[in-house]
Amino acid sequence: MDNRPDDPSDYARACRASKGWLGLIPSQGGAIVVFGGDAGPIAWLSDVSVGEIGVFVHWLGYDSEDAVLRVLQDLTTVHAAARAPAEVLEFATGASGSIALFDATENGGVPEAGRLMLPLRPGRYRLNAYCVESTDCAVVLRELSTAPG
Repeated sequence: MDNRPDDPSDYARACRASKGWLGLIPSQGGAIVVFGGDAGPIAWLSDVSVGEIGVFVHWLGYDSEDAVLRVLQDLTTVHAAARAPAEVLEFATGASGSIALFDATENGGVPEAGRLMLPLRPGRYRLNAYCVESTDCAVVLRELSTAPG
Protein backbone atom coordinates (compact mmCIF):
# COMPACT_ATOMS: atom_id res chain seq x y z
CA MET A 1 0.00 0.00 0.00
CA ASP A 2 1.12 3.53 -0.78
CA ASN A 3 1.60 5.79 2.21
CA ARG A 4 2.92 9.05 0.70
CA PRO A 5 1.56 11.97 2.78
CA ASP A 6 1.41 14.25 -0.28
CA ASP A 7 -0.88 11.97 -2.32
CA PRO A 8 -4.53 13.15 -1.87
CA SER A 9 -6.14 10.25 -3.78
CA ASP A 10 -8.72 8.08 -2.05
CA TYR A 11 -6.48 5.06 -2.60
CA ALA A 12 -3.51 6.72 -0.85
CA ARG A 13 -5.76 7.97 1.97
CA ALA A 14 -7.05 4.42 2.42
CA CYS A 15 -3.50 3.08 2.52
CA ARG A 16 -2.51 5.59 5.19
CA ALA A 17 -5.64 4.88 7.28
CA SER A 18 -5.29 1.12 7.32
CA LYS A 19 -2.25 -0.01 9.27
CA GLY A 20 -3.74 -3.47 9.74
CA TRP A 21 -7.03 -5.12 8.79
CA LEU A 22 -9.36 -2.13 9.35
CA GLY A 23 -9.27 1.63 8.87
CA LEU A 24 -11.60 4.60 8.49
CA ILE A 25 -11.32 7.69 6.27
CA PRO A 26 -13.68 10.69 6.10
CA SER A 27 -15.76 11.17 2.96
CA GLN A 28 -18.42 13.73 1.99
CA GLY A 29 -20.36 13.87 5.25
CA GLY A 30 -19.66 10.27 6.19
CA ALA A 31 -16.89 7.75 6.46
CA ILE A 32 -15.36 4.97 4.40
CA VAL A 33 -14.38 1.71 6.08
CA VAL A 34 -11.10 0.43 4.68
CA PHE A 35 -10.13 -3.24 4.57
CA GLY A 36 -6.35 -3.36 4.71
CA GLY A 37 -3.90 -6.17 4.42
CA ASP A 38 -2.65 -8.21 1.52
CA ALA A 39 -4.43 -8.31 -1.81
CA GLY A 40 -6.83 -11.17 -2.25
CA PRO A 41 -10.45 -11.91 -3.09
CA ILE A 42 -13.14 -10.96 -0.57
CA ALA A 43 -16.53 -12.66 -0.29
CA TRP A 44 -19.60 -11.75 1.79
CA LEU A 45 -21.43 -14.41 3.82
CA SER A 46 -24.65 -13.18 5.41
CA ASP A 47 -26.60 -14.43 8.42
CA VAL A 48 -23.79 -16.56 9.79
CA SER A 49 -25.29 -16.91 13.25
CA VAL A 50 -27.71 -15.24 15.64
CA GLY A 51 -26.82 -11.64 16.44
CA GLU A 52 -24.45 -11.22 13.52
CA ILE A 53 -25.21 -9.73 10.17
CA GLY A 54 -22.46 -11.49 8.30
CA VAL A 55 -18.78 -12.01 7.64
CA PHE A 56 -16.43 -10.65 4.99
CA VAL A 57 -14.02 -13.46 4.10
CA HIS A 58 -10.66 -12.29 2.73
CA TRP A 59 -8.54 -15.06 1.20
CA LEU A 60 -4.84 -14.51 1.96
CA GLY A 61 -3.35 -17.84 1.03
CA TYR A 62 -4.93 -21.17 0.35
CA ASP A 63 -4.24 -24.48 -1.32
CA SER A 64 -7.83 -24.79 -2.56
CA GLU A 65 -11.28 -23.29 -2.07
CA ASP A 66 -12.16 -26.47 -0.17
CA ALA A 67 -9.52 -25.54 2.42
CA VAL A 68 -11.24 -22.17 2.96
CA LEU A 69 -14.65 -23.86 3.20
CA ARG A 70 -13.34 -26.26 5.87
CA VAL A 71 -12.17 -23.31 8.00
CA LEU A 72 -15.52 -21.56 7.60
CA GLN A 73 -17.50 -24.70 8.41
CA ASP A 74 -15.65 -25.03 11.70
CA LEU A 75 -17.62 -22.22 13.35
CA THR A 76 -16.32 -23.24 16.79
CA THR A 77 -12.83 -22.22 15.71
CA VAL A 78 -14.10 -19.11 13.98
CA HIS A 79 -16.09 -17.91 16.98
CA ALA A 80 -13.29 -18.73 19.43
CA ALA A 81 -11.07 -16.42 17.38
CA ALA A 82 -13.83 -13.79 17.35
CA ARG A 83 -13.78 -13.56 21.13
CA ALA A 84 -10.31 -12.03 20.86
CA PRO A 85 -10.39 -10.01 17.63
CA ALA A 86 -7.15 -8.56 16.36
CA GLU A 87 -8.92 -5.30 15.52
CA VAL A 88 -12.31 -3.70 16.22
CA LEU A 89 -13.87 -0.76 14.40
CA GLU A 90 -17.24 0.90 14.96
CA PHE A 91 -18.94 3.11 12.39
CA ALA A 92 -22.33 4.62 11.60
CA THR A 93 -24.15 4.34 8.31
CA GLY A 94 -25.72 7.27 6.52
CA ALA A 95 -29.46 7.84 6.23
CA SER A 96 -29.90 5.04 3.67
CA GLY A 97 -28.09 2.49 5.82
CA SER A 98 -26.64 0.84 2.72
CA ILE A 99 -22.92 0.31 2.35
CA ALA A 100 -20.94 -0.69 -0.74
CA LEU A 101 -17.97 -3.03 -1.02
CA PHE A 102 -15.62 -2.16 -3.87
CA ASP A 103 -11.94 -2.24 -4.82
CA ALA A 104 -10.23 1.10 -4.06
CA THR A 105 -7.81 0.56 -6.94
CA GLU A 106 -10.62 1.14 -9.45
CA ASN A 107 -9.86 4.29 -11.38
CA GLY A 108 -12.71 6.82 -11.35
CA GLY A 109 -16.28 5.82 -10.53
CA VAL A 110 -16.87 2.22 -9.58
CA PRO A 111 -19.37 0.61 -11.99
CA GLU A 112 -22.38 -1.20 -10.52
CA ALA A 113 -20.95 -4.54 -11.68
CA GLY A 114 -17.77 -3.87 -9.66
CA ARG A 115 -19.39 -3.35 -6.27
CA LEU A 116 -21.52 -5.19 -3.77
CA MET A 117 -24.31 -3.26 -2.04
CA LEU A 118 -25.23 -4.35 1.50
CA PRO A 119 -28.68 -3.04 2.48
CA LEU A 120 -28.33 -2.26 6.18
CA ARG A 121 -30.65 -0.29 8.42
CA PRO A 122 -29.34 3.13 9.42
CA GLY A 123 -27.41 2.84 12.66
CA ARG A 124 -24.14 1.92 14.33
CA TYR A 125 -22.18 -1.17 13.39
CA ARG A 126 -19.08 -3.00 14.56
CA LEU A 127 -16.47 -4.91 12.59
CA ASN A 128 -14.32 -7.49 14.39
CA ALA A 129 -11.33 -8.52 12.29
CA TYR A 130 -9.10 -11.51 12.92
CA CYS A 131 -6.99 -13.99 11.02
CA VAL A 132 -7.79 -17.70 11.02
CA GLU A 133 -5.13 -20.09 9.81
CA SER A 134 -5.00 -23.80 9.17
CA THR A 135 -2.30 -25.95 7.64
CA ASP A 136 -3.60 -25.27 4.13
CA CYS A 137 -5.13 -21.77 4.24
CA ALA A 138 -5.15 -18.36 5.88
CA VAL A 139 -8.14 -16.03 5.80
CA VAL A 140 -9.00 -12.74 7.45
CA LEU A 141 -12.56 -12.67 8.77
CA ARG A 142 -14.30 -9.36 9.36
CA GLU A 143 -17.53 -10.00 11.27
CA LEU A 144 -20.18 -7.30 10.88
CA SER A 145 -22.68 -6.87 13.70
CA THR A 146 -24.78 -4.11 15.20
CA ALA A 147 -22.85 -2.06 17.76
CA PRO A 148 -24.08 -2.37 21.33
CA GLY A 149 -25.85 0.55 22.98
